[in-house]
Amino acid sequence: MIDIFITGYLRPQFTEQTIKYLKERTKYPYRLFLIDNGGNAQFREWVDFYIGMGKNVGIHAAWNIALALAES
Repeated sequence: MIDIFITGYLRPQFTEQTIKYLKERTKYPYRLFLIDNGGNAQFREWVDFYIGMGKNVGIHAAWNIALALAES
């Protein structure tokens, strides 16, 4: 199983495109994480794990959270 992480910030159209693309094209078993730096809560049901930051903490902090959760 692979872990896939997406960080989002105020661009829901790109987040939606990315999630749809991954679901259509990924053939391997995966866990999909969304680290929300604010504004993408509507995709909560689309992913396996949703981490809502409540505010923009920046890309580096979001990726540090992702790396701490990764198992693959």
